Amino acid sequence: MEDDSHYVNLQQAREYLEKNSIPKLLESLLARAVLERPPDLRNFLIESLRDLKAQRESPSMELFTVEDIETMFDMWDYDKVGMIAASKVMETLKAVNCSDLSEEELRSRPWSQLSEVDKTSFVKYVRQELETRTAKMLK
Repeated sequence: MEDDSHYVNLQQAREYLEKNSIPKLLESLLARAVLERPPDLRNFLIESLRDLKAQRESPSMELFTVEDIETMFDMWDYDKVGMIAASKVMETLKAVNCSDLSEEELRSRPWSQLSEVDKTSFVKYVRQELETRTAKMLK
């Protein structure tokens, strides 16, 4: 019987965390931490949470800056030609745990019909998806 109550408590805890989007929030925070590799991770996470709290009224802001997204583009642009495969947009979204798009949603995205994207377009598309995700998390 004690094992059953333990299982129920764990299940309730999971449901509570999911209901409040905690796993998605932590995934986003950790993805940014991996990208930036701050020397003081604890302080970085505290500051990121404070920033996110301050931005609650302004969901157009997200955890990643334009510079962060440009850096991601540069990492994909191995040959430094200023263009990358459009499929890298989706790979980037997966890398930052922002890839829960259905097949229909995916096909409706402007970048899904392209073969290549430049840095400006890449930043625009990734930023739009991150803003949409952030707005959902803050609801």
